Amino acid sequence: MNATRYQHRSETIDKSTQAGLVTVAPPSRISETDWQQTRNYLQQSLQVFETAQRPDLVAHLLDKLGVILRDLQDWEQLKTLAEQSLSIHEAEGNSLKIYQDYGFLAEVALANQKWRDAKKLAEKALEVLATENSSQTRSLELYKQSLPPQANESAQADFVCVAAISNRQKFLFLLAQAEQNLDEEQEARSHLEAARKIGVADHKPQLYLNILSHL
Repeated sequence: MNATRYQHRSETIDKSTQAGLVTVAPPSRISETDWQQTRNYLQQSLQVFETAQRPDLVAHLLDKLGVILRDLQDWEQLKTLAEQSLSIHEAEGNSLKIYQDYGFLAEVALANQKWRDAKKLAEKALEVLATENSSQTRSLELYKQSLPPQANESAQADFVCVAAISNRQKFLFLLAQAEQNLDEEQEARSHLEAARKIGVADHKPQLYLNILSHL
């Protein structure tokens, strides 16, 4: 399979998530046939990438693949891919992807009831995210200085990172759930309140409702 065909398969996975086959809706709202088709195509794609020795493509698509695997509750496969991707992203110095990798690993640990691991991984995701946001802020300030004064306001709007805000909310929620299961109620409540104050981020009301249900 040549590079063009690899890219086509990667783009197909990307489009399948954007088309709404895999959404924030629970699996019960999607037909069993659709889920099985998704699982089959995903497994075929992973086998293709593995045979071709292209773990970089898996790492590049983990944000899409991870959503599918999470909703399929295939925690073992998600853990394997997230760990592989983390190694690649750390070698690349891609902090944007690194905090996503830690987030997926925290979800796996939480699903497996490994509360202390989940807490450490969620904290690490938040730590990397904070570092990335700080770097983005510095870049934004330098960019703003190069613009005429009247352009600053619109430029700021263009640089609003909705995904980062949404991820921070998700990581805070993961951390709080781990702390609740560790009987660290004060810390858990503090993190739940921080997550609640973010509001409905990135059009994900279910996450916000889940946070409220844990308060």
